[in-house]
Amino acid sequence: MFKKGQTSNGVNKEIKKRKIKISRAKIILYAIGFGFLILAAILTAGFFALAFSNADKILYGVSVAGENLGRLSPQSAEQTLGRKIADWRAKKIKFKYKDKTWEAAPEEIGVSIDAKKTIGKAYGVGRSKDVLKSATDQITSAFFGKNIALETATDEKQLKDFYERSFGKIEREIKDASLGYNQDTGLFEIVKEQNGYRLDENKMRADFFENAARLGARNINIEMVEDIPLVSENGAVGAQKKANAILTRTPFTLVYLNPTSQNGSAKPREYRLDEDQLKDMLNFVKKDGSAELETRLKEDELKNFLIEISPSINQKPENAVLTMKNGKVTEFGLSKNGVELDIERNIAEIKNEMFDGANSIIALRSNVIQPEIRTDTIENLGLVSLLAVGESDFKGSSASRIFNINLAAKKLNGVIIKLGEEFSFVNTIGEISQKSGYQAGLVIKGNKTVPEYGGGVCQVSTTMFRAAIYAGLKITERYPHSLPVVYYNPQGFDATIYGPHPDLRFINDTASNILVQTKVKGTKLYFEFYGTPDGRETKVIGPVEYDKKPDGSLKATLTREIYKDGELVTTDVFKSSYRSPIKEPAQKNPLE
Repeated sequence: MFKKGQTSNGVNKEIKKRKIKISRAKIILYAIGFGFLILAAILTAGFFALAFSNADKILYGVSVAGENLGRLSPQSAEQTLGRKIADWRAKKIKFKYKDKTWEAAPEEIGVSIDAKKTIGKAYGVGRSKDVLKSATDQITSAFFGKNIALETATDEKQLKDFYERSFGKIEREIKDASLGYNQDTGLFEIVKEQNGYRLDENKMRADFFENAARLGARNINIEMVEDIPLVSENGAVGAQKKANAILTRTPFTLVYLNPTSQNGSAKPREYRLDEDQLKDMLNFVKKDGSAELETRLKEDELKNFLIEISPSINQKPENAVLTMKNGKVTEFGLSKNGVELDIERNIAEIKNEMFDGANSIIALRSNVIQPEIRTDTIENLGLVSLLAVGESDFKGSSASRIFNINLAAKKLNGVIIKLGEEFSFVNTIGEISQKSGYQAGLVIKGNKTVPEYGGGVCQVSTTMFRAAIYAGLKITERYPHSLPVVYYNPQGFDATIYGPHPDLRFINDTASNILVQTKVKGTKLYFEFYGTPDGRETKVIGPVEYDKKPDGSLKATLTREIYKDGELVTTDVFKSSYRSPIKEPAQKNPLE
């Protein structure tokens, strides 16, 4: 259909015009596409030409610290940068603060530059595994340049030492207001607060490394940061008043009355805390969440004071002493309660009275310690009969040996071995040394004669072993001496100890607790075991010595048979082997 008034010739002309326009557009598009292809070809050719020209060289346009290293090999670039770094290291850098000046070479400050690593980074530009990134880096470096940061390393300790050595004297320590004791007035006075000044390390470090990045030697201005104290003079007033109020009430008198004394017959004991002692026990600290000081008591120092006076107060409990009468155990000596100063409770009460009370006289508290064997409960322990007695003779012993035997025997007197408990001689007797009261005797060690403490303790362990054997107790650890000892003749019935091992151990497998009592009569030592009989009977055979030789070495056997209701239930054999005392005198146990 034609438009109104339009002829066929007009339509043809319109169609022809449109075809001409489309043809022109195609030509333009073809031309643009062809242009892009030519540009891409040129860029590609340029890239390859640029890459070829930079082969094994640092890219054109790459620089370090203002030095253009482009087109140089890594070796040449490293030499060039190395010379520049050497020049920089020889320069003195000036640090200024007001009218003061300090100079230091970079190596004195602890800063070094790694030329090899830096050149490695520079050479790596444009050589990424990512092809597009490599192309981009090469083109931007060629047209715009690329600066590579120096690889630096810092010795933090050396840098800190440089700070302290150079600028320590211009810094000032910040100080909160505090309290100091005035010897003349006998009171605490306020020590005014002090503002602090410290080096702005962050700024100085930034300025220095900015300098180093350019291998420059520009002067660096030092700046200080002011620190304001948390506690001012006004914040110390309350603590001052409290501390001086406590001092004006001195001396504090600590009074102790023994709670175990009969009818209050004992006189009270008094201990004083005077001003000179107490001033050192007061401490001043900042309150949490506040700008004020508060007065506190140094509890550790008060504790030390109470520990020092405790030996004059503390008393060990004493067990009831038992003896036999008509085959039965009867009470021989009354038990006695012990007392022990209650350190923690006294600290709390003394502190409360000092800070919140009005009295200067404070009662000391103690705890009553009851003995294991009390007069009123002795029947409950099952100690109704003498189970066994061990005996040995220490005739011919030296004075120090006799002393040690008596001391060790006393330490074991009154020991309770509970039902089912394994007894350890070493653990029960405790440390054997000069500190624990033992005397020394001379013994041979190697080729020297040296003092050893505790000679004679093995006489005690041997005697206890004999009592345990006769009582029919289960022996879990026993060792004979390495050499024969004359005090234990016949050989084979001894027990050596030298902590932690060898030890003497046995189990109370009777029907009740066992009480150990020791006695010394003349040159004889006795161990008595009290408890409840359970029907066991013990038969000891030996000891029998054999294989005796002229050099003094020998062997021995001790046999124990335990019967119950007339039937043999257990047989134990204890074997001993003793070396020659002539050939091996150095093997002697110092506790024999």
